[in-house]
Amino acid sequence: GTSLPLHQGPMAQTSDTPAFALAVAEAGAMPWLALGNMPPHVAEATIRETRALLGDRPFGAGIIGLDANPYRDAHIEIMARLRPDFALVAAGTAEQALTVETTGIPAYLHTPTPGLLRGALRAGCRRFILEGSEAGGHIGEIGGLLLWQLGVYEMLDAFQSGVDPAECAFVPAGGIGDAASGAAAGAVLFRLHQLGVRCGAQMGTAYLLTDEIVASGALSKGFQRCALDVRKTVLMGESVRTPTRVLHTAEADRVLAREARREADGVALRVRKEEYEHDNLGGLRAAAKAQRIARIDPVAGAVFENLTDGEQTDTGLFHA
Repeated sequence: GTSLPLHQGPMAQTSDTPAFALAVAEAGAMPWLALGNMPPHVAEATIRETRALLGDRPFGAGIIGLDANPYRDAHIEIMARLRPDFALVAAGTAEQALTVETTGIPAYLHTPTPGLLRGALRAGCRRFILEGSEAGGHIGEIGGLLLWQLGVYEMLDAFQSGVDPAECAFVPAGGIGDAASGAAAGAVLFRLHQLGVRCGAQMGTAYLLTDEIVASGALSKGFQRCALDVRKTVLMGESVRTPTRVLHTAEADRVLAREARREADGVALRVRKEEYEHDNLGGLRAAAKAQRIARIDPVAGAVFENLTDGEQTDTGLFHA
């Protein structure tokens, strides 16, 4: 339903603005909302407002399948009622994607390893995002070119076993943002395209440097300044099996130090994951929106206050 085979990657705390979704759609790509850890009433309002603004233009909504996401099941229920055109399950399971599909919404599944892709194909999933480790934010552990090529082999094996290529969608992601990377992805996809697989590409970081993402209010100007000024990224979260690529800032160093200290102290993996995600989300809000939680309202939920430029730079975690 789009003029270009491009997906705007769902980015928590960023692609949550209907006006930005409209800008993406008007440029010919597929907009994706990131429900992330949105309270259910916020997620519902965001989907409703996006549908009203986009009209008949297609858009999708992405959820986080992790057990640490307290709103995961509520997000699935909301999507079943409001019916965005597509769904995406990240950090989740084939069973979760198939559960979404029982509501009549076509669902994409993040498959960051060939084994996960193989298992998902056997389970009945047919739409996949393969995100390489070059991506910003939460990433897989395998580089894009290798992951995509191994993914093609898995798809070809599945076709030999009776899977219909015309039912499948295969979307590489991670490090795609210019002509060279797009051509590399296209070369990998050529055989699948010949067989009738619906192929495209997903981009997230590339959108972070657009005029429209700031003009729509989805991203702060300070994020773009930091992205242009800082020339190095670091990986957080590897010890809790949730690798996350961010710009190398003072807050990234602090989060890494806390992560290492908890591991050295023998804290249980489940607890370390939850505490790491808590660290990560607070910093992401600071980076993306230049805001922090001022208080929790018993009805409205989190109430935010604005940060100064210095506070944003010092406390933000810039996923890019």
